Amino acid sequence: MSSQFSLSTTGMPSTTVAQMGGLVKALQDAQLENSELKQRLAELQDKIAALEASKPQRGKRGSHVSGTTNTEGNADEDKLGPIAK
Repeated sequence: MSSQFSLSTTGMPSTTVAQMGGLVKALQDAQLENSELKQRLAELQDKIAALEASKPQRGKRGSHVSGTTNTEGNADEDKLGPIAK
């Protein structure tokens, strides 16, 4: 790859060419790390999906919503007023 730089950078100071080579290497390293992280993310998403699928499903009763307190679950009923209840 350095030969490509020398052909396309004639007349440039060698320090600039060296810096460009260093930047190219850093970019390649970052791209490799990015692809490795994407692969790891996909693996973790697969594990999460498997865990979600294997966890027991809970049925809902009344207006109670899983993860809410009794006050939060009944908030809509309280808005109806005494006549509608």
